[in-house]
Amino acid sequence: DGRFDVYGAPRMRDYVNVVFLSPGWQNVLDKYNINFVFESATSPLSVLLMERKDWHLVYADKFANIFVRNTTANRELIQKFPNVKPPAGTRTGSV
Repeated sequence: DGRFDVYGAPRMRDYVNVVFLSPGWQNVLDKYNINFVFESATSPLSVLLMERKDWHLVYADKFANIFVRNTTANRELIQKFPNVKPPAGTRTGSV
């Protein structure tokens, strides 16, 4: 959200590593125990998470996607939204 001074340089580097899919980006999500990802619908991260089995899309519109980790703790939410697809015209190709 641009508040660099609040989060500090190490967290901002971690954020940049995830957003740009730098080597080790998955480790950053594990490090902070990230369970939900809210991301731009057309970002490389969204495109990649859509292809992965360890993340599940629970909301999509032309602007944003919301993913949850595919875990036992999220099973009820995943079952509630089993077939969410991005709207037509949203880029969903490979990264």
